[in-house]
Amino acid sequence: MDTVRGEPLRASWYYTTPQDGDMLPTFAVLSAHTARRIAELGALLGLIGGLALAAGTFPSFRNASKIVAGLLLAAGFVLIIYALHFGKTF
Repeated sequence: MDTVRGEPLRASWYYTTPQDGDMLPTFAVLSAHTARRIAELGALLGLIGGLALAAGTFPSFRNASKIVAGLLLAAGFVLIIYALHFGKTF
C-alpha cells in the first residue's frame, strides 16, 4: 500500500473531487472585464476586415484587400469565440 508521510493514500489525493473546487484550468479563465475587452477587439477587427472587403470593389485594392479582409475577419471571430467561451460575459 502506498503511503505519504506514513499515512495511506486516499482517492481524493489522486483526483480533484467536486468539494475541492472547480476543475477549470486557471490559465483559460478570464474576468468579465478582460473578456469584454477581447470581444470588443474581435468585433473591431471584424469591422476593419469588413471595410477591407468592401474596399475590394476598387480595382487597385482587389487582391490585397481579400487577403487582409480574410485574415482580419478570421482573427476577429477567433477572439470573440475565445472571449465568449472562457470569459464570464453574456
